[in-house]
Amino acid sequence: MKYFNLLFLLPIISFSQEKFKAEYKVRNFVSVTNTTPEKAKKLEEAFSKPKFFELLVDKNQCLSKEVQRIDNSQNNSTIIDYIDGNVTDVETYLNLELNKKLITKNVDGKFYLVSDDVNKEDWVITKESKLINGFKSYKATLLKEPYTIEAWFTKEIKTKCGPNGYSNLPGLIVEVKSVFTDKPSTYSTVKLETIKLDSKLSIKEPSKGIRMTNVEFKEFINDYYRKIDEKYKQMQSQGVDRK
Repeated sequence: MKYFNLLFLLPIISFSQEKFKAEYKVRNFVSVTNTTPEKAKKLEEAFSKPKFFELLVDKNQCLSKEVQRIDNSQNNSTIIDYIDGNVTDVETYLNLELNKKLITKNVDGKFYLVSDDVNKEDWVITKESKLINGFKSYKATLLKEPYTIEAWFTKEIKTKCGPNGYSNLPGLIVEVKSVFTDKPSTYSTVKLETIKLDSKLSIKEPSKGIRMTNVEFKEFINDYYRKIDEKYKQMQSQGVDRK
């Protein structure tokens, strides 16, 4: 805990440098209703288990990726591990100068490198402010169907980079809450945990995975989920219980 506090006591002026690392805690909250109460509780607990992501910033380049932490709990293998159709973003790379985005996606253990332009989000920046981890932070909102997004950013750290693909605010994003508009009980949170300078930091553009454009990946994943739905319908018709 002392380490955490010391990081935020660094003089703000030092962040005029353009190379640093930040770590965020991410949690997803869902309300499961299409199964038994026991299974629903297990799923909700599994989905809300914290994950940690590292944001690397080198001038106009940003790289956000998950940080693996050792879990010593007895039930560290969750029900989610056994669900087909598991699609996760392994890392997100942005080059803001070149308007380039690359997302490495894991689809049931197979990697895909998805290319797209950096989204020019229509953030609405408000005058509302508060202190977050010692930084004066400002509130911004965004409607991005099907989500309503609230972000807090600080002008004290000059970058347009942000965690998990969020970007294009006039300062580092320190908190995000993304709510499923039609179901407010389903939402995710992203919170800054630590930040430190790293003058030797260098970001390399991701290259692992089958290359696809964002349009191609959407077509691929829609077909992928369609096949999974057909599989489970067949299982249900045969009396096989879905975990």
